[in-house]
Amino acid sequence: MTGSYMPSSAVVQLVTGAGLIWTRISLDLPVVHAKMGVKLALDILVAVTALVGMRNKQSWAFYAVGTFTAAAAIVAVVWK
Repeated sequence: MTGSYMPSSAVVQLVTGAGLIWTRISLDLPVVHAKMGVKLALDILVAVTALVGMRNKQSWAFYAVGTFTAAAAIVAVVWK
């Protein structure tokens, strides 16, 4: 059920998140390190789950990746 787009999208999510954090730090803008740690952990969880799901053809991985991605979005929006 999980396609090849899911792992590559998870990697893009990791890279763009790291790039945005690096940009804020290089511009001396404030960064909430605890929030970024939680987001990084969720992004890694998304990537690992997507890779495992694609490799093992597990249908639960599709829903798990969606749930973890939604959690990462909620953390990004709600946590100030």
